[in-house]
Amino acid sequence: MPAPLRQLSCFTWVSILVFFTARCQTEHNDEKHYSVDDFSIPLEQLLHPQNHLWVTSGSTTVNPKHNTVFGVGDFFAPPLGVRDFELNVSLAVDDHIIRDDGSHGKGDVGLLYAGGSWNLDNITRRGTYNHKVDGRHISIGVESKLVPMVLRNGFVEQIVITNRSNENIEIQVLPQVNAGAPAFKDLGSWTFSRRMQGTKAKKIDENEWGNDQAKIRLSYSRLELDLAPGGTDTLHIAVNLAKANGNYSQPDEFPKVLNQTKTAWQQRVARYTAALPRLESNIPGLEDYYLRSIASGLVCIWENPRFIHSPFIATLGIDGGGICTYAWDTGGYVPQILTLMLGEDVKKILNAFDQIDLTQDYAYTPDGSGTGPNYAYSPWSYISLQWAIARHLGLNLKSFDRAVELLEYTEKFYPNKEALLDYGTQHNLLEMRGKGWEHIVASPNAERAWCYERLADMGENLGHDKGEIEKWRSQAKKIREAVVTELWDEKKKWFKALYPDNQVEYVYSIQVYDAYRAQEFIPEIEKELLSHLREGAFLGKYGVSSVSAQDQVHYELNDFDWSGGGAYTGEGPQLALILYERNQPQLAWDVLNRHFWMGEHLAYYPQEHDAHKPSIPDHKRANEIAGLAAAEAIIYGMAGFAPQIDGTVLCHPHPPEAG
Repeated sequence: MPAPLRQLSCFTWVSILVFFTARCQTEHNDEKHYSVDDFSIPLEQLLHPQNHLWVTSGSTTVNPKHNTVFGVGDFFAPPLGVRDFELNVSLAVDDHIIRDDGSHGKGDVGLLYAGGSWNLDNITRRGTYNHKVDGRHISIGVESKLVPMVLRNGFVEQIVITNRSNENIEIQVLPQVNAGAPAFKDLGSWTFSRRMQGTKAKKIDENEWGNDQAKIRLSYSRLELDLAPGGTDTLHIAVNLAKANGNYSQPDEFPKVLNQTKTAWQQRVARYTAALPRLESNIPGLEDYYLRSIASGLVCIWENPRFIHSPFIATLGIDGGGICTYAWDTGGYVPQILTLMLGEDVKKILNAFDQIDLTQDYAYTPDGSGTGPNYAYSPWSYISLQWAIARHLGLNLKSFDRAVELLEYTEKFYPNKEALLDYGTQHNLLEMRGKGWEHIVASPNAERAWCYERLADMGENLGHDKGEIEKWRSQAKKIREAVVTELWDEKKKWFKALYPDNQVEYVYSIQVYDAYRAQEFIPEIEKELLSHLREGAFLGKYGVSSVSAQDQVHYELNDFDWSGGGAYTGEGPQLALILYERNQPQLAWDVLNRHFWMGEHLAYYPQEHDAHKPSIPDHKRANEIAGLAAAEAIIYGMAGFAPQIDGTVLCHPHPPEAG
């Protein structure tokens, strides 16, 4: 059985990663390992839309209001959550009202937002007010720290106020709540959906609101301060959420909540980054890109005893939408680094997939329920995750048998032509918004061949029946040959999609490169495929396009995910990893470094992003587990780290030319 990668010697790691001076220590060392503070990033350099910036405790996630110092928006703590919520705070200094509404006006418009920082455990914001009011100089500095609670349904906001005036001032803090629409939604209903919403809450008493599903309570330590010149004081405001007939779970000591969240994140970072190499480089942007990729994985970790397992790796969900685990995102995009980070805990994901029907469902919810529809890429994704676990941690016979059953069912479920399967329509393929990548396509047919080869590799390691192993390898060969003979068009120099009525579509989809990853092509075909990886086709200045800009039939700019103009967040780095695996390091680096703006301007990576400018669409999900694909490409592609099924470790590093 292979030794866990976290037990590799420091010498082995440094030998592998020396070209970009990465360091990995097998024993805990605060100077070498990542800490919570390493992931802090200034708010003023972030490009997240307002509804994309959140902070999570692992059980509650909360959204600050844009350009305010105190304002708070929606928050979610499954199975509870609230939409259209607002906490607004004003200050009364000796009866003069100072509002905090992010005004863009001139003159005395209230508190002026002055920046802050996003941190794994909190969002800190600063503000200033400096005016002469009725002949009196009022000058104060304020700072807030927004902290989601751990294992409690709500948040605490710490407010620190400093008197910069030359005389005493009395301050009243005036919180105002718009309770929005709180709701209770059972854990099996947290699928890939719009964030849940109940009916509008009604006032119950002075500081409590509710409806038939849930209720909200405002509480605070105190609301009045008396500050001498140069004096500073601190107070706390909290908002809690509970079922309509339930009890609130809030400690009496507000600072305790802040410490609990900080401690939870310290433990989480120490645990889940312990096996990751620390990257240091003089190449502009590389370190930040790698670091924010790791952050993208960390914010997907939920540690909630009510969930089917802990840690629970949500594919998305920091914004309350899509707190479920997809086969394609976890196993399809980041199986290796997810295994490296989670260690033995990654097997909980595989076991949860074993409990649902992957022939009907593509994900499981926080209570373990399957959610669908059938997805063409699920069998490959499941086997990809299993293959990563087998190479990092050792084989599991039960999951191996499940993989065999899943692949056998797939062969019977989909219609076939020659050795190729007809995977149906957009409903269970790429979800393009136009006709195109449907029915008999190169990918995931090529991935089927890859799956049979991996079953054979794992079967040999387990001492499986030799006749069946040979049958799997023979089937893989037939599929690989058919992908070329049936789908490659020598005139178009591209793969076609075949429809049941023999109609043909030519979609210049980035998915072709997954087929390139799954099987080797003759040099002539490989040359043609690589020729499209250029600006004006699949490459943009700030990333890759899911459909080539030269494809006038299918390319569009409103749905980056699979229709062009940009891509799903895992596609760019995965393409780079594929090119590294195919020994195309210069092209891989060209693809990878187009994404470095993301490390500088995003706290974590979103569901998808533009390839032509540094921007992300605000109507899609705010985060994605596939954001880890960047770190996976660097560790397993650029560094060339390759664990084998027999426990050995191979390495083929690809040092970039510059830096």
